Amino acid sequence: KKVGTFKYLAGVSDKHTANLFDENGNMYHVNPSIENFFLKRIMKKDNRANVTDYYVSFVKLLIDKTKPESKSTIVVDISKDYYVTKSLTTMEQKRILDSITKTGMSIKFPNEVDKWDYYITINTSSYSDTACAATATVKDKNNVDVSYEINGVFKNNKWEYNIKYK
Repeated sequence: KKVGTFKYLAGVSDKHTANLFDENGNMYHVNPSIENFFLKRIMKKDNRANVTDYYVSFVKLLIDKTKPESKSTIVVDISKDYYVTKSLTTMEQKRILDSITKTGMSIKFPNEVDKWDYYITINTSSYSDTACAATATVKDKNNVDVSYEINGVFKNNKWEYNIKYK
């Protein structure tokens, strides 16, 4: 699978003038109403604080709880965690996952690998800048699921979690 790249020229209103160019040189015209939607999405200020810390610390906690073998490939799926990710672009989500480091582990987005050792899915039910509640499921390569309920508070510049089996 390959991610396509495009160049976009904002503000072109003449419908006979191209404003979107793909990597192969093909030209397109994006309707101004769609342009407004995209620009609002890209320029949207993230009104949720501590999101990066939330995901990084949450995933590290789940990895510590799972105790995977060294050199494990761990897929983390936050793409459907709409409660938190609705104000993040896919690239921002990718940057968050790329910032997670665990010695000897490979942390990946779902579409980056076909074979994985662990697959983590996060579903946040409530989130504020200082508190969260979520469920997480960790599936191993044998399709054995373990689900957790997590409640967290952000204090002293870090997330602290209470985790229990679901």
